[in-house]
Amino acid sequence: MTSYTGLRLEPVSALGVNFLENGTVHWNSSSQFFYPVGMHITQYHTETGSQQFLFPERFTSACAEVIKLCDVAVTSNGQFIAISEVFRPNNGILSIYDTETQVAHVHLRHGKIAKFLSLTFSTDASLIAALGIGDGENRVFVWKMGRQVSLAAIIPIDNNVKLIQFDPADASRLLLFSEESVSICLINTIDKQLKKIETPGFTKYDRFCFVPGIPGLLLLVSDNKILTIMSDQYVNTIEPPSKNISFIRTIRNNVFVIDNNMIYYYKATGGEPHLIYFGPLDLSINSISEISPSPDGDLAVVIYDDSYTGILHLDKAFEKIKQAMEAEQSEKLQLDNEQEDELNEFMKTQSSIDVSETNAVIGAAEMNQFNGLFTPLPIRCHMGPIVAIATCPRKPLLATCGGQDRTLLVWNLAKRTVIASEKLREPVNSCSFHPSGDLLAVGTSDKLLLYSLTFDSLVLRAKWDSLSCTCVSFSNGGHLLAAGALIIKVISTYSAKTVTSLRGHNSSVKSITWAPNDSFFVSSGLDGNVFQWNARMWERNLVVSLQSQCIGALLAQSQTASDNSNSTQFNILVATNNNTIYDETTKTERSPTRHLNFTAFCMPVNLSIISGDVRGNLQVIPFPLLPMGEENPFNIGIEVAVHTGPVHCIMASSDGQTLFTASEDSSIFIFNVVQPHQMVIAAPVSLALSREEQSFLIEREQFEDKKENLTRLREMLNLHRSQFQCAKTKLIETQSREIAQQKNKWQMTVCSLKKQVHALQNQKAEQEKKAADIIAESDTQHFMKIKSVKELYEQKLTEQTKHAAELMKEKIKIQCEYEEKLHFMTEEFKAKLQERRDTAEKQLKVQSLDNDEAKKRLLQCKSLHPKEEQLLREEHEKDMEILRKEYAEELNKIQQSIEGIRTKLVGNQDDYDSKLESKATINQQINKLTQENAAMKRRNEKMKADTEAIDRDLQARSERVARQTNHLRDLQSQNEELLKWRNVTDSQLNEMKKQALPKKQEIETLKQMITANEATLRAQKLSDAKDDEELEKMEAEINGLYDEILKTDNAAQKCTSKINQFKNRVHTIYTEIPEAKWADEVQLLNEQFGTEKKLEREDHALLETLDEFERHKSALAEKVVELRVKVEEDSEANGSKFMKQIGKNEEIIAELARLRKENNDLKSKLHLAQINLNSLMRQCRHESKPLETKVRPLLKSTNIIQPTTTVQKKMTYAGATMTIDHFT
Repeated sequence: MTSYTGLRLEPVSALGVNFLENGTVHWNSSSQFFYPVGMHITQYHTETGSQQFLFPERFTSACAEVIKLCDVAVTSNGQFIAISEVFRPNNGILSIYDTETQVAHVHLRHGKIAKFLSLTFSTDASLIAALGIGDGENRVFVWKMGRQVSLAAIIPIDNNVKLIQFDPADASRLLLFSEESVSICLINTIDKQLKKIETPGFTKYDRFCFVPGIPGLLLLVSDNKILTIMSDQYVNTIEPPSKNISFIRTIRNNVFVIDNNMIYYYKATGGEPHLIYFGPLDLSINSISEISPSPDGDLAVVIYDDSYTGILHLDKAFEKIKQAMEAEQSEKLQLDNEQEDELNEFMKTQSSIDVSETNAVIGAAEMNQFNGLFTPLPIRCHMGPIVAIATCPRKPLLATCGGQDRTLLVWNLAKRTVIASEKLREPVNSCSFHPSGDLLAVGTSDKLLLYSLTFDSLVLRAKWDSLSCTCVSFSNGGHLLAAGALIIKVISTYSAKTVTSLRGHNSSVKSITWAPNDSFFVSSGLDGNVFQWNARMWERNLVVSLQSQCIGALLAQSQTASDNSNSTQFNILVATNNNTIYDETTKTERSPTRHLNFTAFCMPVNLSIISGDVRGNLQVIPFPLLPMGEENPFNIGIEVAVHTGPVHCIMASSDGQTLFTASEDSSIFIFNVVQPHQMVIAAPVSLALSREEQSFLIEREQFEDKKENLTRLREMLNLHRSQFQCAKTKLIETQSREIAQQKNKWQMTVCSLKKQVHALQNQKAEQEKKAADIIAESDTQHFMKIKSVKELYEQKLTEQTKHAAELMKEKIKIQCEYEEKLHFMTEEFKAKLQERRDTAEKQLKVQSLDNDEAKKRLLQCKSLHPKEEQLLREEHEKDMEILRKEYAEELNKIQQSIEGIRTKLVGNQDDYDSKLESKATINQQINKLTQENAAMKRRNEKMKADTEAIDRDLQARSERVARQTNHLRDLQSQNEELLKWRNVTDSQLNEMKKQALPKKQEIETLKQMITANEATLRAQKLSDAKDDEELEKMEAEINGLYDEILKTDNAAQKCTSKINQFKNRVHTIYTEIPEAKWADEVQLLNEQFGTEKKLEREDHALLETLDEFERHKSALAEKVVELRVKVEEDSEANGSKFMKQIGKNEEIIAELARLRKENNDLKSKLHLAQINLNSLMRQCRHESKPLETKVRPLLKSTNIIQPTTTVQKKMTYAGATMTIDHFT
């Protein structure tokens, strides 16, 4: 027993989508949906944007034989997911997985069933039905869900049945759908008979769907018509506005009919009519491949343009559709009867014009900007097999090339999003990233392309034509690019010049691998040859010449490295399509123990090889190949089930920690290469060899049997090679005959193309001359009309701007007078405030003098008893301090109120222009003044109470002193003096009261001023109202004049429509009508547009319109004179309206520019003949050079459709000249 080191591949994520016939995207909750990728299921969370694999056990070797995924179904609660698969060789298996435990619940199969084509769960998840396809008759299997899934019924059906589905309203009703009939089967009955739904007049059906919100309602699609079936009875037929119904989807009572890129929304009801049309929804995309609504009906996943995915918010879509329909209805009702009559009369005088009706189509670009109607998702995919991938060593970038869709995608692996894409014309074979990540080389079947990668786009930097590339590879330093087909070209990356061309292979080169030090590279080809090319002298060294085709060559570090030669430092491994690997060190070509059919292989680390086979599986092969020996088959370590198709390419990151695989099933898987683990392989003990020769034991008998099988296979291979050589010689002979026949056909086609080109030139010249004459005549007439209207507009604008300037001057004068009055009033108020401040200061000085006298009197009381003296002094000082504080606070508050009033008045002066705001601030001031007045009253009352309290205290103290100190009665005289001092304080209080009276008067004056201001504001409001009424009248009259002017403009537009009809008719003749009918069509065109009768009628109509325009002009001049007296305010808004109208008239000039654009379109269509000749020339060049030399002189003399210089110059509406190009 021996052990070897292997690797474990851990799946990280997958890129791409595997499209299924019966629906690709399914929801398992309101915020999660899943879709198949390869043979696995990927789940996406709409809120977090995270992706994860479901059911990891599917990566094991147990699922290695999966060929195809047929269908996927999910229960309504999202608990179970059913997957229908086909296993080799041709066995159908139905697997039911539990989403909570992430393991398989049960695997179901039947011996006679090759595949289960359609799956469906009942609404209560109690039953699952599957449509089985076998060699004999087809059957429907019904199983009952539970811990043990049991078979409930087997129903034999017609072989034409394609789909089955349970009725969402009844779990026992099963619908069977085919193109010829639709039947209902009741599962809960014993006989389980099929009841056919009769639809008179319809025998073929395209698709169907139930409406979950309306029980019993079924919709069938037949010949782009919708048949409504209610309770298995035909009700009616609805013809939707769509031309072709691609598919139909329902959720609750909402029905979505999809036509290529449009979604038509219907509302289902229980009564007739069962479907009510609401409107279309346009997402501004080219095509819709799949749409899947969420269970709650809020979101829907949309797969569009064959490779993009997005989220559609259905609630916002419904709102926008309603708004669009309401807007359309309101637009239809805008014209009154008089305008309609005038338009009808004018239409009778002019030729018929095709008017396209407006449609309530919602634009997705506006929705994305404002409402988030449609949100793109990072999910992107290729349509068809992926033939090549490339990784960047220094940036998280991945490039993928699609073979069928011919699309090149560059992915940001950190965000799992596509940052750049390019649509190519030729099939793509290979691609390679520059080590810096700034360049990307792409090899196609016809040329080599070198792109520069910017932030979000690919810019073509260089191109090499006539270079068919089967593989491209940048050197590790990035200075060289090797591109190989039959000849390998080495190109300098910086100069874009070819360094050398290397020849040696007899067939296409399959792979090019550079050495780590860029000293050489190894190339392998389909001819079986493997060469080593020296990067200095470009010398060729044959490594090996194998009998089978090479898939690829790898470089591995050799265990016997020497310092002298580069060849011994690296070991070259070559994989072949004969299921073998060649080892240069041992000089042996060995096959694995199992037949795998290698398609790609890679070596992320030195000890393991990752290979991919035709089945789509990956194998981890330990290196060196075990067991040792020249003829022993090597063993395979781990096998991982990934894809359902052949693996086309395997690529590892530069650090060897990430592995990328791409397959024919249009999927890309990303794996983490985790650390190695020990794997033990047991061998029988019957054969014992030394450990130096082999790493583990193998039986001798098995070895001999495999050796015999190998010799037989070699003999068969030689036989097939001889047969291949015979077939190849026959093919070369047939190709040479076909080439000769094709040469003759080319010569005949060249002559016929020359004749057609000359005929086209002559006819086009004549038609261009006629069109130029008609356009020139109509342009001169339109120019005169537009010029007169423009002069009228300019005259009216100048008059109104003068009057507006005079009104502005008067307004400024009134504002200046008003500001002067306010300034005078504020100055008077400031003077009064200064006077009051001076009087208050004088009173304070008088009060300080009184305080000094009181101090002197207190000094006379020194002869009193010390204790009594101290007590009286302390009480007196406390009283004095209290009074001082109160007086100081009152003064400060009064001064603050005065300052506040002054600042508020100044603020009112500045804010007077804002009329209503100034009134509110004045009211606030009134409230504050009233509050301050009330506060003053409360303070006066408080001061009175304080003085009374002081009087009471003094009396009480005098009595107490008289009682306690009889020996101090002589102090009564001093007490009388204190009473006098009290009288002084009373007088001061009276003075304060007197000062309060003028303040009240000031408040009354302020009130009077406020009332005066309010009166002025009312007067101004009345004047504003009168001005508004006059303005409305004036605008109504001006709008009436505008309507009359617009009528004349409409008449001018009717004339231009005649020219457009002629132009469109000419375009349809040369694009849609065959060449044989051109003469008849041109004659009809001359009869319709070129007769004298038509011209006379048009001239008469134009004269009538000019007379009508003159009448409108005179009426407009009279009304302008009348309005000149009434205009009193600024007319800038009216001027802007006139300018907008002029801008509309100038848009007519843009229509004339379209004539030149259509002439250019005609040029491009005539140039198609030259392009066909050039393509034929390229085919001649590819086939043989003698043919090219014969055809080239014939083509040099033919110059197809060269535009001459301008023949005629005409005047546009704005007076500028415009040239008309004619073809010669």
